[in-house]
Amino acid sequence: MEEISAMDNSNDEFRSDAVGGQANSAAVMAEKLKKNMQFMKDKAVYFSEIRQYNGLQRTNFKVEYAVQNAVVQGNLSVIDILENISFHYVGVKDPSFSQEEHTVYLVKAGGEWIVANIETKYDWFDEEYKDTTYKLSSLIEAEKQTIQAQAVNSANVNLAEIEAAAEEESATEAEIIANAAYVRSYNKDNAWKYAYTYTTSTATSNPNSYYNEAVFNDYSGPKAGDCMNFASQSIYAGFAGSNSLDQVKAGAAPQDTVGLEKNQTNAEKTKWFGRPSETYWAWTSCSYFRNYIDYSASDDGTRLYAVKKSISASSDFSEVGTANLIGSIIHVNGTATLGHAVVVNAATGTARNQIYYSAHSPNSKNLNLADKYSGAMVSIRPVFFYDITACTGTYASHTFSETNSKCTRCGYVRTYITPTLLSPVEKNTTVTLTAKTNHTVSSIAMSVTNPKGETKTFTSETNTNSISRTYTPTVASHPDDLYTVTVTAVSGDDVTTTSIWTFRTY
Repeated sequence: MEEISAMDNSNDEFRSDAVGGQANSAAVMAEKLKKNMQFMKDKAVYFSEIRQYNGLQRTNFKVEYAVQNAVVQGNLSVIDILENISFHYVGVKDPSFSQEEHTVYLVKAGGEWIVANIETKYDWFDEEYKDTTYKLSSLIEAEKQTIQAQAVNSANVNLAEIEAAAEEESATEAEIIANAAYVRSYNKDNAWKYAYTYTTSTATSNPNSYYNEAVFNDYSGPKAGDCMNFASQSIYAGFAGSNSLDQVKAGAAPQDTVGLEKNQTNAEKTKWFGRPSETYWAWTSCSYFRNYIDYSASDDGTRLYAVKKSISASSDFSEVGTANLIGSIIHVNGTATLGHAVVVNAATGTARNQIYYSAHSPNSKNLNLADKYSGAMVSIRPVFFYDITACTGTYASHTFSETNSKCTRCGYVRTYITPTLLSPVEKNTTVTLTAKTNHTVSSIAMSVTNPKGETKTFTSETNTNSISRTYTPTVASHPDDLYTVTVTAVSGDDVTTTSIWTFRTY
């Protein structure tokens, strides 16, 4: 059995009270129990009140619990519990799902086991208010005033100014791509559909069983979270990144393995790169990703260009826009200020209670932003991934024929494949699998492999830039219910490009 000493040192007080004697623990733990139980009640009341004030109603509510680990030593017991919560928001078609990871501390007093403390991983409310002095009514009233201020500010938004700013952003983006020999535009639907594919939607004994660990590292350790890593994966998918371990290891586009080398003392931290064997700061850290976006705005080499906007606690997302929210990343307060990343999968407006997200750490799918988070936030809207590759002279244009992929002067390969990703589909439902290349190729082929490893190869297309085939998935065996689609394009000069993506059935 695991030793108690291996547990989180933050609960040494419970450990010492438990082993310090029955008389001591009975009195001391009773007081601690009362304090902790009151905090949990206050937390439930807070979120219930704020949820109602935001007009959020939940139906078909179902909660399941699974014990992950249990350790008993003397008068102390520590149990890791996974809480699976599924429900529907009233008026929202798709179901919502979240997982919470709790550590429950119990002590034996008077011959009975008593819950002494409950810790929830990745919880901003616990981080900010637990073991502090606060007044619940004041917390609730302050948040209600903030929500009211958001509504007032939204009503007073100058749409003309917002449209003018949007036009200026578009002009800036157009100027950037005018100098780029290689540009991938962001597909926001692919980004959120990737997020939907790799977040849990059913109760499971493993909180990260749906993570894409075969291709990307999982950083959801005891003292870390997988949130920005997952958001980066979604952005990568939005820029037509192939779900291939070999291509990810190689740092293939759309990854930035160069970063800003000049004028930066921490150039290593300005890369955006998801190689499984290495942790690149901008890929996995919210703060460094924001820094990376700032650096990229003035870079003239390989980089990800995005529009970043700071949203005050009393503002909605009017300056971002409803359409621009979908597929974007929002940084919210987690266990650190602006330390948690979520991927927007739906938005019916720019108010916080009209925005829905998916995320890791904790595992969340289609949760309402206002249901969980408040305060200042940062919106990050990816736009392009590009690099300027020198050819014959600085920034000179490459030379391609209509169907060739490789530059005749420098050997630069331009072909990439953009699939149309699918959100999870019901088994036995016929789907259409589609992919496009960025120029006409000699041939393009597609195959799909089911969870049993059985592959169906479709007839290929010639002299085109797209392929589309129908397919009916019939196998679903949780959690290995992923179907893998492989598309291979061959250009006129016999350069082969491959793209892999997945979809999930239920």
